[in-house]
Amino acid sequence: MYKKLFPTDAHPQGAARKIFFRANSSQEINKFSAWLQTKLTQEEQKSLYNLFRVCCSHKDVCLHHSPEKFKKEFDEIYVLKSFQVRLYGFLKDRNFIIFYYMKKKKNKLTKDEKEIIKKKYEECKSEND
Repeated sequence: MYKKLFPTDAHPQGAARKIFFRANSSQEINKFSAWLQTKLTQEEQKSLYNLFRVCCSHKDVCLHHSPEKFKKEFDEIYVLKSFQVRLYGFLKDRNFIIFYYMKKKKNKLTKDEKEIIKKKYEECKSEND
C-alpha cells in the first residue's frame, strides 16, 4: 500500500514524479502522519514540504541537485534529508517510495540503524517482487 504524501499542492499538476510512503496498513500511515505533525517543528515541517516540492519538480534521475538533501545511502537505498529528518526510500520508475523515517543529528548511521533500514528495505522488495 502506498500513500501519497502531503496535500495535492505538494505534487503539482504535471509534476515529474511523486513521493509515496509505503505502509502495510492505514494504521502505519496514521503513525507516520502523526510523527510528521508531532515530532517535527513547524520550521522542519515547512522545510520538508518545500523539499518535497523541489523533488517532485526535478526531472533528473536524482530527486535533488544537492547531495546534502538527497543521496544514495547504500545498495538501492536513498535518503532525503531536511534538518535532522531522514526519510529512507527507493526509486520506483520516476517516483520515490519512503519506507523508513527517523530524526537523527549525526550524518553517519550506526551498524544497528543500517541493519534496521536494510531489513525494512528487504521486506518492501520481497512484497513487490
